[in-house]
Amino acid sequence: MKKRIYYHDTDCEGVVYYANYLKYFEEARTEHLDGCGVTLRTLHDSRILFAVKETSVRYYAPARY
Repeated sequence: MKKRIYYHDTDCEGVVYYANYLKYFEEARTEHLDGCGVTLRTLHDSRILFAVKETSVRYYAPARY
Protein backbone atom coordinates (compact mmCIF):
# COMPACT_ATOMS: atom_id res chain seq x y z
CA MET A 1 0.00 0.00 0.00
CA LYS A 2 1.28 3.44 -0.81
CA LYS A 3 1.21 5.74 2.20
CA ARG A 4 1.74 9.45 2.27
CA ILE A 5 3.86 10.49 5.22
CA TYR A 6 2.76 13.70 6.88
CA TYR A 7 4.95 15.99 8.93
CA HIS A 8 2.87 15.31 12.05
CA ASP A 9 3.76 11.59 11.76
CA THR A 10 7.44 12.32 12.25
CA ASP A 11 9.91 13.40 14.89
CA CYS A 12 12.02 16.54 14.66
CA GLU A 13 14.39 14.84 12.20
CA GLY A 14 11.60 13.86 9.80
CA VAL A 15 11.65 10.16 10.72
CA VAL A 16 8.29 8.45 11.24
CA TYR A 17 7.56 7.86 14.91
CA TYR A 18 7.74 4.09 15.49
CA ALA A 19 4.23 3.67 16.93
CA ASN A 20 2.64 5.17 13.81
CA TYR A 21 3.49 2.00 11.89
CA LEU A 22 0.77 0.17 13.83
CA LYS A 23 -1.76 2.71 12.57
CA TYR A 24 -0.45 2.20 9.05
CA PHE A 25 -0.87 -1.57 9.39
CA GLU A 26 -4.50 -1.08 10.43
CA GLU A 27 -5.08 1.24 7.48
CA ALA A 28 -3.53 -1.34 5.15
CA ARG A 29 -5.79 -4.08 6.50
CA THR A 30 -8.86 -1.93 5.91
CA GLU A 31 -7.70 -1.02 2.39
CA HIS A 32 -7.02 -4.67 1.60
CA LEU A 33 -10.46 -5.78 2.75
CA ASP A 34 -12.08 -2.92 0.84
CA GLY A 35 -10.15 -3.97 -2.29
CA CYS A 36 -11.63 -7.45 -1.83
CA GLY A 37 -15.12 -5.94 -1.64
CA VAL A 38 -15.46 -6.44 2.11
CA THR A 39 -16.27 -3.47 4.32
CA LEU A 40 -15.73 -3.31 8.05
CA ARG A 41 -19.40 -2.31 8.37
CA THR A 42 -20.49 -5.53 6.64
CA LEU A 43 -18.26 -7.58 8.91
CA HIS A 44 -19.52 -5.72 11.98
CA ASP A 45 -23.14 -6.27 10.97
CA SER A 46 -22.31 -9.98 10.61
CA ARG A 47 -20.84 -9.90 14.13
CA ILE A 48 -17.32 -10.48 12.83
CA LEU A 49 -14.93 -8.23 14.71
CA PHE A 50 -11.15 -7.92 14.85
CA ALA A 51 -9.18 -7.84 18.07
CA VAL A 52 -5.43 -7.54 17.97
CA LYS A 53 -4.07 -9.85 20.62
CA GLU A 54 -0.38 -9.32 20.04
CA THR A 55 1.93 -7.57 17.64
CA SER A 56 5.61 -7.50 16.87
CA VAL A 57 7.44 -5.20 14.51
CA ARG A 58 10.93 -5.47 13.06
CA TYR A 59 12.07 -2.18 11.60
CA TYR A 60 14.46 -2.46 8.64
CA ALA A 61 14.71 1.16 7.57
CA PRO A 62 13.00 4.38 8.61
CA ALA A 63 10.23 6.02 6.67
CA ARG A 64 10.87 9.73 6.27
CA TYR A 65 8.92 12.87 5.59
